[in-house]
Amino acid sequence: MSLIAQHNWILKLGVVLFLAGQTISVVHASEFGSLPHEHNGVACIAILADEQEGLVSAANLTAPMFVAAASAATQSTRQAPLKRLRLIRPPPTGPPSI
Repeated sequence: MSLIAQHNWILKLGVVLFLAGQTISVVHASEFGSLPHEHNGVACIAILADEQEGLVSAANLTAPMFVAAASAATQSTRQAPLKRLRLIRPPPTGPPSI
């Protein structure tokens, strides 16, 4: 088996395992939902939706408005140095001159 074929096989196996896990979790969610339940005497802790506690409200997540005070560094009258633009021409496309 070539190296590329082996990598393809491993990638396909990973995709199948991922999709199998997602399918199992969806089946579990549709069967039990968020109700408390047990599996073989052990409490299941899979939670689909719960009250969000301790989260910061969206109003506090907005960016604060800062007013920058004018300082001596920002009031400089000296202009920043400008870059000189070089003229860039495409390479010649004709036959070489003799």
